[in-house]
Amino acid sequence: MKTMALTGHRDNKIVDIDAGLEFLDSQLKRWRPDTLICGMANGWDLCAGMYGLERGVDIVAARPWLGHKPTKDDRKVYKTILDEAVEIVVVNQSVDYPGPWVYQARNKWMVDHCDMVVAYFDGSSGGTNNCINYAISRDVPIVRFNPQTLEVDDGK
Repeated sequence: MKTMALTGHRDNKIVDIDAGLEFLDSQLKRWRPDTLICGMANGWDLCAGMYGLERGVDIVAARPWLGHKPTKDDRKVYKTILDEAVEIVVVNQSVDYPGPWVYQARNKWMVDHCDMVVAYFDGSSGGTNNCINYAISRDVPIVRFNPQTLEVDDGK
């Protein structure tokens, strides 16, 4: 059994979602994961989670906190992923937003429960970088797609 965690940028940093999904498709074919962990954030997380779901891969929805809600534009995809997930994990039980640290708590949970991380990552600072750095610290394999250069990096 192989579990792949998905991490990537929010909509405001998405350059070429089609190229990103082609990258994801190549990784799904290459590694044949049984399960994808979707962090349920706007942007790459939800797009990649939905893509995996549409290809018959089991999804674990990792909600950062109990009261986490999607953006208005993401409501349908968010609901679909929750409805079809094989498991929903709520990392923090707060109903109200507990603070920005909760996203890293979610990232740590994802990394700690996967065999590898697949990232849509342009090298910039932020949550995706934090997730990747945590995966490196845990010696979890990472495959990164840089949407700026279209390069794939299998190294750490």
